[in-house]
Amino acid sequence: MTNRDMLILLNAQISVGADHRPFTNAEIVKIIAKIKEKNFELKDLYDREDAELLPIFFDSKIIGEKERGFVERLNALIQRQGSMAFDLMELKRWGIQILTIFDDNYPEVFIKYLGNRAPVLLYYSGNLGLIKGDFIGFSGSRLKKSNSQDEELTRAWARSALKNNFGIISGGATGIDTFATQEAIYQKGRFIEFLSDSMIKRIQINQISKAIQDDRGLLLSEVKPDASFNVGMAMARNKYIYLLAKKVIIIKAEYTIKNKKKTGGTWNGAIENINSTYIKLLVVDNKKSKGNQDLIELGATSITNPEDSKSCDLIFSDAIMIQPKETKSADLDIKMIDILKQKNTLKLVKLTKKELDKLAIIEDAISKVNDSFEELILDKKLYNKIYKYCYDAATNKPKWEQLSLLE
Repeated sequence: MTNRDMLILLNAQISVGADHRPFTNAEIVKIIAKIKEKNFELKDLYDREDAELLPIFFDSKIIGEKERGFVERLNALIQRQGSMAFDLMELKRWGIQILTIFDDNYPEVFIKYLGNRAPVLLYYSGNLGLIKGDFIGFSGSRLKKSNSQDEELTRAWARSALKNNFGIISGGATGIDTFATQEAIYQKGRFIEFLSDSMIKRIQINQISKAIQDDRGLLLSEVKPDASFNVGMAMARNKYIYLLAKKVIIIKAEYTIKNKKKTGGTWNGAIENINSTYIKLLVVDNKKSKGNQDLIELGATSITNPEDSKSCDLIFSDAIMIQPKETKSADLDIKMIDILKQKNTLKLVKLTKKELDKLAIIEDAISKVNDSFEELILDKKLYNKIYKYCYDAATNKPKWEQLSLLE
């Protein structure tokens, strides 16, 4: 039993029985903090009797009904491993898997900006490698509040982003989000959708499914794959889109007034962005949209259309800050080559299916490396992936399982 397995058993909202609900994200954070004080990890909680677990979490002087109930709940969730395995197999049939904070591909940016609020578990379908790519986010009103001009402008900006070698990221909602994704699919570009409801329904769309099979698409969500629409979750997922994007374009931000406060999915996400240190927000200067004009007044950057060079510069010219190439020492190069030559390196790099088809070529290229890592002759994308792994390993960069949610 690994830390990852235990996290899924304790937190996943699938295989849920009537008696014991899974621990929430906040509860899991507290559990990790508590057991860390006792030098335990999640995996150490497996296969222990209630009497063994109680002193890990509580002082023996205060153990009562509430404390015993907590431990009973914990053990009951661990015992669902049989039904959990079955449900995970069912999800896999849909092409859906689980990403946890203990996995190497977990987005580091979530922990950096959200800290304890970072989701410890995500569901996904598609190419996880896309997370490390460069994306322009799209946000805007749903279908009933958008018009043909909004659609045309969304598609135009999406084409411009793709032409500038960016992928498209959105929330997958009907309207602006979907227009952007459709353009990415049509142009055979990359896209990510961070969903707030049923991933299973989204996968059943033929164009989405085909793009995922071609490794050009990725669906992510913190809600279970068959979840119904929930306004709160729709608003909560906005921050993930902002965090995964280099820049976000808001096509239209409508809002309503409730209890004397402006509210709306796109509007709330934009305000959260403005009040945070996430990324620069760009809003279409639509004179007919009160929401757009209000966001510009609050500090969002105004843009017009892809034909306007100034607007394009604001989005694309500084979206990627190119860092100066680090000079490697000879000792570091030697360490990287040693790691490159290790038998388990390619397994740890986690090659895609397409890359595994080239395994003999990769191994041959590695065998020819002697004096410098730069002797590794592979296509740029694959070279960068292997280089990053070997560099991180040689410089002792901590892996995700060594990171604490509470630091």
